This record gives sequence, C-alpha cells and structure tokens, in this order.
Amino acid sequence: MTKSIALLAAALALALSAPAEAQRAKPKPKGAAAKKLYRWVDAEGKEHFSDTLPPEMVGSERREISAASGRTTGVVARELTPEERAALDSEAALAAVEADRLAKQQREEDAMLASYLTEDDLKRAYGERIGLLKQTLESTDVSLQNLRSGLASQLANAAEAELQGKPVNEKQLAKIRDLHGELVRQRQFQANRHVELLSLDSEFVRMLERYRQRRQMESSPSAALPAPTPPPGG
Repeated sequence: MTKSIALLAAALALALSAPAEAQRAKPKPKGAAAKKLYRWVDAEGKEHFSDTLPPEMVGSERREISAASGRTTGVVARELTPEERAALDSEAALAAVEADRLAKQQREEDAMLASYLTEDDLKRAYGERIGLLKQTLESTDVSLQNLRSGLASQLANAAEAELQGKPVNEKQLAKIRDLHGELVRQRQFQANRHVELLSLDSEFVRMLERYRQRRQMESSPSAALPAPTPPPGG
C-alpha cells in the first residue's frame, strides 16, 4: 500500500512539472526579441520614448533601443536640409576638382623630373627661373620709386597752386590720376611676383626632394632586381 502511494505521488509531481518545463523550453517569438523603442527630442527640447515613431519625426535625429535588452542598437542622424545637401555636394565637387588638379600636377612634375639628367641640371633650371623673378622684382622696385617720386612732385605742384589760390588745371589732375593708377597697378604686380617667388621656392624644395627619392629608388638594388622567389613550402 505504501509503495503504491509513493508511485502515485511521483507520477503526480511529474505531471505538474511538465507544463513548466514545456513553458521554459518554448522559444520566444521573434517579434518580441526584435521589437525596438525610439528615443527622440522634440522641437521644445522634451525627451520622448515610444515603440512607434511619429510621422513628423521620421527625418529627425533619434536613438533606437532594443526592447529586450534596453541597449542602444543604433543612432539615426537627422536628414539634411536641401541647403545643407547642396553645400555638401558643392564641397564634394570642389574636392574632386582639387584631386584632379593634384593628380595632373604630379604627372607634370614626374615628366619634368624625368628630363633632368643630374641634380645639378634641376638646380640650374630652377635657379634661372628664380633669378628671372628676382630681376623682375628689382626692376619693379625701381619703377615704383620713380612713380612715387613723380606723383609726389605732381602733388606738391598742385598743393603749391592751391596755396597761391590758383586752380589746378585739368591736365595736371589727369597726370596725378594716371600716376596714382599706375602706382597701384605696379604695387599689385609686385605683390603677385612675391607670391610667385615664394611658390617657386617651395616648388624647388619639393621637386629636389622628389628627385633625390627617385634617384635613390633607381639606384637601389632592391628596386632594380626582382624579389626572390620563396622556396616551395617556405
């Protein structure tokens, strides 16, 4: 009798525990695991959390959070305005133009470097160009001094006429205007040549460095000889 009661109790316990085990073994719906929450801030600075995103917030910045773990799964940046997108496209276009310019410059420089047999040839070529620019600047300095002297003389004559109560004639005024205009042009020309000289100096330093690297690569045995073939299985 005691043995029968024990078996009955064991069978009852097994029956009661089966639903719980089945419940634990039952897989969770995929939808619950994949469900996400949205976190966004409205125009008034108020923070919102919801499992649905309002239509007006579709293009705004938001954070996506896993409903199962509570962790951030992604951040969506706000959509660009037409003006911002146009500015971005313009920057990309300018960057592409600059990249093309640099590539063209490098091709031209490579061709130029190939034409110099020695480093002295390169130095001589750039020395001539730099020397011509310096001569131009020297002659421009002389021209500016003459223009300043001539303008100062004309202004002094006009001032003297004014002090004597005499009108400055139109021919003298035209001369003053012409001298002043030429002085402005010569100053701009001089400034441009100074910029050109600095650029040429910088180009010479860059080209000399590239020339030396080029010659070093050409004279290096590793550059002239093919790489050794590794032994089989090595």
